[in-house]
Amino acid sequence: MAAVDLGWHTASVPFMRTLGVCWEGQDAAGIRMRLPCAPAVLDAAGTAVDLRAVVALLDQAGGAAVYAALPSVAAATLELRVDVLGSPEPGQDVWAHACVHAQSHGSALVLGQAASGSLDAAAFMRMTARYIVGSGPGQAPADGVYLARRAQAVARFAAAGAPAAGGFDGTLDGAATPGGWTLPFAERLVGSVTLPALHGGVVGAGLLTAAVRAGCASPAQRLSAMTVRYLRAARAEASMVTARLAKGGARASFVQARLVQGERLVATAHCLFG
Repeated sequence: MAAVDLGWHTASVPFMRTLGVCWEGQDAAGIRMRLPCAPAVLDAAGTAVDLRAVVALLDQAGGAAVYAALPSVAAATLELRVDVLGSPEPGQDVWAHACVHAQSHGSALVLGQAASGSLDAAAFMRMTARYIVGSGPGQAPADGVYLARRAQAVARFAAAGAPAAGGFDGTLDGAATPGGWTLPFAERLVGSVTLPALHGGVVGAGLLTAAVRAGCASPAQRLSAMTVRYLRAARAEASMVTARLAKGGARASFVQARLVQGERLVATAHCLFG
């Protein structure tokens, strides 16, 4: 069965349109994507791509790598780990590369990285992720029946994807609430148009936002690593994100975060700051 056009598939995802993600092709080494340094993805300083947007880019790239390697199967993110080695360069686009490293036990192991300016530059973030193979909201991108149904859903969300003003914070448009942080549902944040559901990158960004807000033992500490576990699809409704400092020290702090929708625990994250 022929694989779907992954450039079209990427552009059909509302949250990827919101961020302005560009498909840059694939070969035997994996897939390539680019995130332009544009207002929708800027950090609080307004000069460089926000790290949370890079997490979302790598989540999308990992799924695309699975589709490229295994075009007739469904896929969805199970676990996503990122290690932060540096920071995005001000004013430069972020490039991402991802490939399937192995497949076993019903899931695919995907490795990826992000770099500023080009993939020839040193990576400032690396990803190790597991994607379930054979089920999930991603469905099978090469299945004819699914593609027909998805085309209808894509048309329904065709107008979604216009970013809000105010950098990446404005794109998420979350709000601090007593005891946590609320992430409202918006069509521009959708990943799966068929469910519909929030993009896994939105979930990861929300968890990281809450983790940073929870604070570290030292204000000088920055994100070193984050592991997100996806337990359920994030439905088309508001989400509440909470986080707590699990352990803090002069050199490192561990923060745990949770994203819930009503009584449903959707995802958890463990963040290391150092």
